Amino acid sequence: MSLIAALAAGLVLSGAPAQAFNPADLKPEDRADLQCLAFASVSIGANPNEAARYALAAGASFYYGRLQGRTPGMDWMQTLRAYLLTEPRQELIANQGRCVQEMQAVGHAFSGLGAATPGA
Repeated sequence: MSLIAALAAGLVLSGAPAQAFNPADLKPEDRADLQCLAFASVSIGANPNEAARYALAAGASFYYGRLQGRTPGMDWMQTLRAYLLTEPRQELIANQGRCVQEMQAVGHAFSGLGAATPGA
């Protein structure tokens, strides 16, 4: 299943109406992380490889945690649903490379830390 097909399926299944959501209202760093959260979330269902799905889930958790930490009190799951209903698909695809690069960098940092930890 392609990223676009997965996005469309997610929109249909979400059933959540968009509530006057404007991505331009977000802080730039929140919008950037929300784009990556959306990319990772949609890609989980589109990827047939189980290991890749786990990696994407870890990436989604990373971005969700950043959003929660930076802007606590916001319902980020509802914001994600609204974002997916209003955000152009081209923007998600355009940010795919940045998001993958960021997730890989964090994953490599943790892997390196684990490998360098005595007894790990």
